[in-house]
Amino acid sequence: MNILSFIYLNMISRGNLRAILVGIFFFFLMSSLLFWNLSVIYQILDYKSKVSLFKISLYFHIIYYIIMFVSYHISIRLFKIVTYLFFLFLGFLINLSLGLLVVIFYGKKNLSPNINIYIHFGTGIILSIIGIYNERNIRFDKCQIYSKKMKGKLIICQVSDMHLGIVYGKKFVRKLVNKLKEEKFDILVITGDICEGDLGKIKMKEDMLEPLKEIKVPKFYVTGNHEYFSDINETLKMIKNLNIKHLSNESIIYNNQINLIGIDYENPFSNQRKKLMEIVDKNSNLINICICHVPLFKPKDLIPYNIFLFLCGHTHGAQMIPTNIYIYLKSRVLNGLYTYLNEYYVYCASGVGTSEPPMRVVSRANIGLITIIGEN
Repeated sequence: MNILSFIYLNMISRGNLRAILVGIFFFFLMSSLLFWNLSVIYQILDYKSKVSLFKISLYFHIIYYIIMFVSYHISIRLFKIVTYLFFLFLGFLINLSLGLLVVIFYGKKNLSPNINIYIHFGTGIILSIIGIYNERNIRFDKCQIYSKKMKGKLIICQVSDMHLGIVYGKKFVRKLVNKLKEEKFDILVITGDICEGDLGKIKMKEDMLEPLKEIKVPKFYVTGNHEYFSDINETLKMIKNLNIKHLSNESIIYNNQINLIGIDYENPFSNQRKKLMEIVDKNSNLINICICHVPLFKPKDLIPYNIFLFLCGHTHGAQMIPTNIYIYLKSRVLNGLYTYLNEYYVYCASGVGTSEPPMRVVSRANIGLITIIGEN
């Protein structure tokens, strides 16, 4: 089956190794979850199928490849719809597997087969409905913080992780801009992953971003990891044409009070920390604010850099179970505002888009709205 995946993905991705590997991973994940769920259902019901589970999984893949191949060559719009449905099904399988864990560790011994099946599918359906609702309904996450250096106040709007291209397009950006118009703010910062990455003919196009021109405040941008899954130079050209300032490992003085620093995505993360240390003026009387895609710091870690506020994204607020556990253990920063001594702040936006599947079970799509108020 993975050989079929490789041949198929190589055809539509034009040899893009990242697309091939990611595609094989998701196909393998989906087939494994499907196989596991079916096998436990058969055990619960004591069902003896005339067709092996392996054959069922194989038939599923063959039918799927035929549908994807035909749709890709008939219509890109049709292919995007099929791809979206595939990712939805993958999300449902992940949620279904959580219900399966309840059945395995509790239900099989204590409940009847029918109740076990209800728990199994009920969990998957309920979590999927919650996930789709949270993904589709973008909200503002409003925070207020105080600074002795600030005169008056400054409102920063943060948009992160749009992931335009495969699932999200111009209609999504229009919806986002209409939401942004509901609030007043002084600057807009875009903290990376503006695009999802290329998959053959499917990629972010400049017209998708055009509604952002309607936001009449200074706009700043840094790259995320997904920009490097496509033509980064083409993406940066689009950003420039939209009069969005790309802060590529540099800083800019705003309103004679703010030293706004932008750090582009780079792996390993330690390189980003080194560049920040080179750029930031640790003895400045200005308020140092850094925008970056990845949550490089916990609030306490900002002290040596004299960074008052660090704005980031990348985590999607963990998005799904069990990825929330992994992300928390890795960064300790998942979503929202974190502070140390009310002097150093990290704000991690859960973002407005998703990277497959298009569901948010443990977070909501949000736009950060951070108000910095002077204490005097």
